Amino acid sequence: MPCLQRRNPQPAPVDRRAFTLIELLVVVAIIAILAAILFPVFAQAREKARAAACLSNLKQIGLGIAQYAQDFDESRPIVTTYDSSWTHLDSWDVVISPYTSVRARSGADPQIFRCPDDTLERVYSGTTPRSYAINAAYDWSGGPGVADDIPVPGFNKFIVMAPLADLPEPANTIDVVEYINPYNMFGDSDGTEVRAPRQPDWGAPWFAAQMDAQNKPAPLHSGGYNYLFADSHVKWLRPERTVGPGGSLENPRGMWSRRAGD
Repeated sequence: MPCLQRRNPQPAPVDRRAFTLIELLVVVAIIAILAAILFPVFAQAREKARAAACLSNLKQIGLGIAQYAQDFDESRPIVTTYDSSWTHLDSWDVVISPYTSVRARSGADPQIFRCPDDTLERVYSGTTPRSYAINAAYDWSGGPGVADDIPVPGFNKFIVMAPLADLPEPANTIDVVEYINPYNMFGDSDGTEVRAPRQPDWGAPWFAAQMDAQNKPAPLHSGGYNYLFADSHVKWLRPERTVGPGGSLENPRGMWSRRAGD
């Protein structure tokens, strides 16, 4: 019987046709559309992360202020001190630094005092930016402010945070705010206090609009700022939300005043 040989089947022909130019352009267009949709989402996510880090900074600062008050019979930290010759002596960030695990003065890298969105260069090289300031607002109609001027012989300026007992609505009273100022750095009392969402300072509204080299628009976080309140809670708000009835961005009252119901 003859031997049957198996014949290998012929391979199917391969279609080696390449992509046409139209098909490539369609793919590129789809990728571009997806990128245009997703990149803003990624940017918003990064900004949310930076705002959350800033909020965490303020929370730690609030805990530091509260611990300081516990150790000093409910007396809260100084805001700033100058002597009669305007020589800087101390500022609030240095005073509470033992409670925030920050090494004060030279060589310090106090990241909790710097918002990640604060890119403004300071006027003194080698300094660490501080993004926050104490609310030292006063009611221009004569009402009490949130910080107190204490007359001390030999001092030109001595401001302390008001005791909690003097604040009828601590949960509705701002303690610390974001304040981006070219003179505001860790361990220096320039820019340690702020009195309104739009505060004239050195002839320019630094708080209303950052005057940095990049012309970065303010507010910092999606149209608002982070705020630390006297009861130690933190919250994001648009500046106009902090203004009381009859107040303004220049004379806000509201959350900036210790007066109840204003």
